[in-house]
Amino acid sequence: MPALPSILSRWIERRQRLPAPEKPEMPAVEGPLRVVEARARGGESLSEPEVEAMVRADFAALSGQIVLAEEIEGYDDDGISEMVYCDPPAVVRILPSTPDDHVVRWMDDVACDPTYLVEVVEPHAGFANVRPVWMYATSRSTDGTVDPGRFAVAPEAFQAWYAGKPATSEEDHKAAERVPAPAMAP
Repeated sequence: MPALPSILSRWIERRQRLPAPEKPEMPAVEGPLRVVEARARGGESLSEPEVEAMVRADFAALSGQIVLAEEIEGYDDDGISEMVYCDPPAVVRILPSTPDDHVVRWMDDVACDPTYLVEVVEPHAGFANVRPVWMYATSRSTDGTVDPGRFAVAPEAFQAWYAGKPATSEEDHKAAERVPAPAMAP
């Protein structure tokens, strides 16, 4: 799987070829895409309440924000969970209605692995047969390990463009699937 920055660069090239005069263009993203700065204490362990406070703070900072997501989890028509790898990244809104037990989700005695409920705000062919529901967020562990989520906060121009826009429908995603992608330059 290509690195997200190269996916984003190709997506930006495609978007620049399409007419969209009033919609802001996606800027190039340099370095690793991270929602929050991954800071682990040098060898010092964290208590569960400290980790929980960190994941709640991460969510509070992102709630309602538009993000570019590389991976979204959802359900197919048979109710089976599917991971969708998005190339180009999906434009989604993190829903403030995400329950606390999704944000503080302990996978074992060490790792807190949050998930955020999302809604897709730009049609994406990857969701033609999957109903998008959630994405994995930045995981934090009591040993100080931080595993950033596979998404980046969209620039301010995108936040403004998508403010108040409704979620897309399954029909929108199916229509996006039928639109041929522009040819990619080598």
